[in-house]
Amino acid sequence: MKRLVACALVVAFCLPLTGCEDFAKNTETTIKMLTVAHDGVITSASIAYKHDRISKKQLLQIRVAGHAFDAVRESAINLLEQYVQLEAQGKDAEAQGIKQTLIDMLPTVRQELGMLRKALSDAKDEYQKLKEGALYEEARLASRS
Repeated sequence: MKRLVACALVVAFCLPLTGCEDFAKNTETTIKMLTVAHDGVITSASIAYKHDRISKKQLLQIRVAGHAFDAVRESAINLLEQYVQLEAQGKDAEAQGIKQTLIDMLPTVRQELGMLRKALSDAKDEYQKLKEGALYEEARLASRS
């Protein structure tokens, strides 16, 4: 799963958007790759929770971060649809404005994905430390008996 997410991120981050012949197609591909990476993080969080590697509270926090990503992604998708419509109608000036907004927005979508991934990583680290501390305390109390 980590390899899939990593590959998706590499493609999404390396896909150049400016100067492309088919901006709409490349933007759609970028959004799809970011969505695959998002889905991978959410799946990883669910698996981590199932295997007792993160708490339910942490899982919910990760899902909240996932919803923030979803909101920004949906905005990008709506803008892309507007761009395609304006291009089809020959409204080049308006389409260029939407295009620039999309170019400016995609780093925010990537940032939200990064925050989601960090939330998962932090949750796993924090929960592991808590479990190790509890096991240490349990062993310390057992050795006193």
